[in-house]
Amino acid sequence: MSGKDLGTLLRTKEILAGYFIPRPYETGEKTLNRAKNEAIQRLQQQIVDIRNLTSEEFFTRSQKEIDDAN
Repeated sequence: MSGKDLGTLLRTKEILAGYFIPRPYETGEKTLNRAKNEAIQRLQQQIVDIRNLTSEEFFTRSQKEIDDAN
C-alpha cells in the first residue's frame, strides 16, 4: 500500500468501481486512468453544485416548491 489507511483506500476504490468499465481495446491501466478522470470530473461538478446551492434551495422540501420557484 502507498501509506493510505485501509478506509481511505476502500472508499477510493468504491468510487472508482462505478467508473471502471473496461472497453475491449483498453488495457487495465488505461481503463483505470479513464475511470479516475471521469470520477474527478464528476466530483468537480458536485463541488460546483454545492457552491451554487442557495439556502432557499437547500431548505426547499418538495419538487413542487422547486418548480414554483422557477
